[in-house]
Amino acid sequence: MATDRSRFAEGETGIQAAVLGPGIFDYALMSKTRNEYRHIDIYCNTTPDPQKAWSRQGGACAIKDSAAPTLLFCNTDDDPEYSTQAEHLVNLLRNTDTPHRVLRDYATGHSVPTSPAHITQIYTFLKEHTAE
Repeated sequence: MATDRSRFAEGETGIQAAVLGPGIFDYALMSKTRNEYRHIDIYCNTTPDPQKAWSRQGGACAIKDSAAPTLLFCNTDDDPEYSTQAEHLVNLLRNTDTPHRVLRDYATGHSVPTSPAHITQIYTFLKEHTAE
């Protein structure tokens, strides 16, 4: 799917596309046993209501009616919560008709894609969805 590059040629700025690795995208869905959750007061200690602040953080919270085309990569043998978070993010992207692609099991564990074939997939995605 190609994107309308003319708006970028006219000087529009902003995120044209995103490439995201495994992680927590919606802290409201995070397991209460995670270290981050147990230390919420440290991570969100600058607000009077840390729990409320935490519920507004994370990439998934930024997706309302639309989002930039997104490529998400993750390995299913990494932290199981990352797969859950990835599925949640993909559902949000689907619900907003956002162009997206998922690169799964490109390696093992918490790693980044490094093979020429996987790097080519990422490059191709970016080329399809960004202005030159």
